Amino acid sequence: MPERQVSLQELESKLGSYIHDVDNGATVVVSRDGRQVARIIPETDSAERKLAALKASGILDWSGRRPKNRRPSVRLRDGGSVSDIIISERR
Repeated sequence: MPERQVSLQELESKLGSYIHDVDNGATVVVSRDGRQVARIIPETDSAERKLAALKASGILDWSGRRPKNRRPSVRLRDGGSVSDIIISERR
């Protein structure tokens, strides 16, 4: 079901109808003063279905693969990293 755009005032006056739509798989985007303020997505019972719902709504963009193990991007002038300092301070 496609995403629906509604104003906060319209949502308040027809809440039951929009909840029915969400229960049937729709996503409702709520705006106030022309600015998006909320997104109502269907409740799901499994992690896979929750991820699928978030991907379908455009909130999440994930390939499903594990994240790559990356080295810290912050380096200090002496070539060490912030994590090296934290580890040495714990000793």
